[in-house]
Amino acid sequence: TRIIPRWFPGWEDIYSSGVRSTTAFYDFYNPALNMSVVAVKGTSTFWDVLNDVNMYYEVVTLQIVSAMMPISNLMPDTTIQWLISRSKIPVTLNDPFSNDFFKHLTAYVNDAKD
Repeated sequence: TRIIPRWFPGWEDIYSSGVRSTTAFYDFYNPALNMSVVAVKGTSTFWDVLNDVNMYYEVVTLQIVSAMMPISNLMPDTTIQWLISRSKIPVTLNDPFSNDFFKHLTAYVNDAKD
């Protein structure tokens, strides 16, 4: 994050989620503009890929099945939504890949707005 002041003068790195969250993000702030920008890290490691697969499992499964048997075009949207909601894989309590992927990020942004 030492690049930020060099390429974006006036901006400072005020927060980094680090390993405390399944969603890594950074908060950059410019006091002159009184503006904060939250940047979310994308997929770059094998563990990120596994996290993405877990997060989008239901939708990807439906797309694969639809590629083999294109029946989803015949179903109403409400039926597809119901199928996806019922296909959620239950997770255990201390699962780092739980369904609450953005909890830390959402809490941080909501606290920043107050």
